[in-house]
Amino acid sequence: MEGVLHFATTAPLAWCARRGEWCLDLVRSGREDLPWRMALRRADLPQEAVPLAEAATLDAVLQLSRRLFAQGGLWGGGLAAGGPGGVGRELRQAADLLEGDLEFSLPAGRSQMTALAEGGYALRDSTGLHPISAQLADRLLAQAPQRRG
Repeated sequence: MEGVLHFATTAPLAWCARRGEWCLDLVRSGREDLPWRMALRRADLPQEAVPLAEAATLDAVLQLSRRLFAQGGLWGGGLAAGGPGGVGRELRQAADLLEGDLEFSLPAGRSQMTALAEGGYALRDSTGLHPISAQLADRLLAQAPQRRG
């Protein structure tokens, strides 16, 4: 689906979505105060990721990350350090990652959860599409089984 950014599990409680040369990393750590972290990085460069947000909930980390780009919070930061040529275009491509819906596959491929661009969450399962609360969305990802193999 156009505009939907698909996240794949990369490690236990870690997800990554890639479009073009950019990757968004989402991690849930064991920290109690701010367990959710989102960072942006170039896909094929060994450059360190630029932290976007840390928050207590999935909903908060997504909102903070989206607001950072909406307000131009990275224009003068680490992402712009690559030089003046094409920086605006590159930052626009990176910001595009957060503008659409964000989709996560849930265990056993039976369902998918989507963080909607306009706010809110939806769960797609064998019976259709259902609205869910931010709290349930947080729990669904936080309880995702650890990837093996």
